[in-house]
Amino acid sequence: MKIALIAAVVALVPAAAFAQTGDAPPSALINAHYTLDTPIKDLIADPGAKAVLDKDLPGLSSDENLSKFEDKSLRELQPMTGGQLTDDLMKKVATDLAATGDPVAAPADGTKTPPVGDPKAPAGR
Repeated sequence: MKIALIAAVVALVPAAAFAQTGDAPPSALINAHYTLDTPIKDLIADPGAKAVLDKDLPGLSSDENLSKFEDKSLRELQPMTGGQLTDDLMKKVATDLAATGDPVAAPADGTKTPPVGDPKAPAGR
């Protein structure tokens, strides 16, 4: 049932919505949606995701051995931690990473646009 619903939603979204145009470089995407399968170096490169790691996994982003595991995802790293990354901790990190948001194109002037429904959002948005 869920797969059918997802397929129906995807079919309704124009293909252009998935295509990245040459107008905006990848760095123009803010608040990218991250998961436990995202490479750790990519999480650390994003301030929001790094804040999640620093809160939920203190010391990970500054670990002296980071270069040895930064290309791995947290899911790949978990079995190598001797039980330090518990399933409950992984669920918390996953939830917190998901809360960092979905991809949003940054305005051309570099400012962040308030989300829809935000009282600071311009009228009509």
